[in-house]
Amino acid sequence: MPPDASTGPALGQRLDEARGRAGYNMRRLAEVTGIPMTSIHRLIKGEIAEPSPTTLVRLAEALDLSPSELFTLAGLPYPDLDDLLRNQYGLPEEAITEIHAIIAEHANKER
Repeated sequence: MPPDASTGPALGQRLDEARGRAGYNMRRLAEVTGIPMTSIHRLIKGEIAEPSPTTLVRLAEALDLSPSELFTLAGLPYPDLDDLLRNQYGLPEEAITEIHAIIAEHANKER
């Protein structure tokens, strides 16, 4: 399958370069991230039209990359804070509300 225009070779190339720099083969990267090796291979080849945000965040963490860079290369909007807290960390709404209150409190102290 040819690379998909939405992810194209740029995302795959970036992932593959970072994988090599980190010293991971495909199998080890799959173990570290919990992402199936076939999915990683397909991402690197540009065969996945819209990678999941969770996959991109896991790869970014494992490869010491910026998640926002991978989102941009994948043509995806970076998730807002609430989405990130909910989906990446599994926080309930009441915890997210508390976090917003803490942020607001600290922002007011800085003014």
